[in-house]
Amino acid sequence: YPPEAFTWEQKSGGAVALYVLGVLYMFVALAIVCDEFFVPALQVMCERLSVPDSVAGATVMAAGASSPEMFTNFISIFAFRSDVGTGTVVGSELFNQLVICGTCAVQCKELTLDWRLLVRELGFYSLSVIWLYLSLCQVSRERVTWLEGLVFVLMQTVYVVVCVFTPALVAGLCPGSEEGAYEALSDSEAAAASPERRSPGRGEGDLERP
Repeated sequence: YPPEAFTWEQKSGGAVALYVLGVLYMFVALAIVCDEFFVPALQVMCERLSVPDSVAGATVMAAGASSPEMFTNFISIFAFRSDVGTGTVVGSELFNQLVICGTCAVQCKELTLDWRLLVRELGFYSLSVIWLYLSLCQVSRERVTWLEGLVFVLMQTVYVVVCVFTPALVAGLCPGSEEGAYEALSDSEAAAASPERRSPGRGEGDLERP
């Protein structure tokens, strides 16, 4: 690791507060970049490419939100030969599932979720966790080979394909469900959660971006 800027005596004397301020500054900077630039840029890109909101949220948005973990893995593995990256990925997923989802559920007075999307997400998430356990604890014993990593990439590819064809799969596998009705449901839910807002005095179809 790079040498520290302060000695142990200096950190004990109060220099550790500078580390705390630096971490808080990075948190605020990351929030500003994501809220003001990253999310609107991805939304405009998905609109230009005609990517459905449900697919964009599960692929492009997820990839962008996971970019810090990806770079943490690259640095820890290729630069320092450490296993910090694995703990970061697993720990961030637990934080996302428990803290973020739990906080959103507590704050929302009425929260309606489509069980078909939950089955898709939980199914692939369970498969990824099971394969991670098998890779680290059963197959290769505390290491991941290139073949096991390729399986992870293939699982992500299958997941993206399923996200794209979810309306057709729902219409074919769920009796009484129509593809058009499912698409209308997804579009209405995405519009309700969209960061775009209507401007006073404009027409019904006009939108003003933040």
